[in-house]
Amino acid sequence: MQFLMNLNIAMRSKLADSNLLMLKRSFFAGCFIATGALLYSLMTSVSGNEAFIRLFGALLFTIGLILVYFMKVQLFTGNNLMLASWLDKKISAKEIFRNWFIVYIGNFFGAFFFAVMAFLIFSNIDQVAVRLGAIAELKGSYQFGTAFMKALLCNFLVCMAIFLAIVLNTKIKKTIGIIIPITIFVFMGFEHSIANMFFIPVGFLSNSLDFITASTLFVNNIIPVTLGNITGGFIFSLLIFLSRKRSARFRA
Repeated sequence: MQFLMNLNIAMRSKLADSNLLMLKRSFFAGCFIATGALLYSLMTSVSGNEAFIRLFGALLFTIGLILVYFMKVQLFTGNNLMLASWLDKKISAKEIFRNWFIVYIGNFFGAFFFAVMAFLIFSNIDQVAVRLGAIAELKGSYQFGTAFMKALLCNFLVCMAIFLAIVLNTKIKKTIGIIIPITIFVFMGFEHSIANMFFIPVGFLSNSLDFITASTLFVNNIIPVTLGNITGGFIFSLLIFLSRKRSARFRA
């Protein structure tokens, strides 16, 4: 029961921000996730043992979420954990929608800004540009159901990482609690909506796709991935809530 109380406190603190502060913090969260995504892209652009390179790239990606947590910024996918507090009747649906709407917009602008900066810096490095384009093309090629399921599994793990960071009691344990689930989701190729707000624009810029084609592929990916992320967050939140109810029944 203590773990749900800690989670409720953490989620309510995110709702306490003004709209402007929420937007600022979510912009930086988008930049941080994009930082991890860029590190993954750079690492996987080198030649060598593919599995090892992808694993090391996945480890580098975790830097993004570590920054998000310890800098206390606002990330849409992590904030899906608010659903556990909603189930516990500590947060209203209206409060959740306000937060998600502002944070999603802020995350997008942060990730897109970082995508443009990355393109300007790395577009003249052929190996990196090719890798960025390949990642974007792959993500744009998924069918709705595939993208949705990959996103569901992704955010189940992201919410697990944030939950562990909240309930564990030392910085080292919190960091490890973030690293393990995030490394798994990246290595397995699951879909994260905010990371894709970096991956897809920078990849399409690198491939010089026209605006209409790039926008269509982006929307075709981001809609199922966002819905899948929310669903994964809801499933994990429901498990937290049900485990609390079950432990209360055992104590009775």
